[in-house]
Amino acid sequence: FDSSVLADKITFQFTFTPFVEPGPTVAGAIHHIGLPFKPKDNEVLDTTIMNWIEEQERPVVYVSFGTLSKQTEEQLLSLWEQFKHCDRFSFIWSLRDEVLSRSEKLANELQNNKISHILRLPWVNQVALLDHVDIFFTHGGYNSLAETIYAAKPVVCMPFMAEQPENLSLIHI
Repeated sequence: FDSSVLADKITFQFTFTPFVEPGPTVAGAIHHIGLPFKPKDNEVLDTTIMNWIEEQERPVVYVSFGTLSKQTEEQLLSLWEQFKHCDRFSFIWSLRDEVLSRSEKLANELQNNKISHILRLPWVNQVALLDHVDIFFTHGGYNSLAETIYAAKPVVCMPFMAEQPENLSLIHI
């Protein structure tokens, strides 16, 4: 096959694979199969976080809902109550300060109730962390799912918006 015949007619690009079926699009692009994701060499997890993980006697669940999802105060408090009373898992909750500011009650709870099996972080290197946790609880955004697939971790999803519900409908057990 002489690919030069198509050189000025087709562009090649990665887009939301494997969640979009490969093939020609209206714009004439071909979708490659595979993840357009490769972590940087030497992704390192902070030693404080690593030490906390090693101290846990339960499986560790990493919880992150991305940078754009807008959880309500009711959702945040519900998650907190579930995590707080769960005795089967430990939780690393990546909860940005901007999101936490939506709930004064949760901010006070986190400050006043140090729960040994919950570690709240305003940000964490997700790619580095996924190698060290047992389960990822996520919103199902494309980047998070690509990183989860790369790390070969089980995933629990709670979609909020955009492509997330569709992404999750295409995940098979």
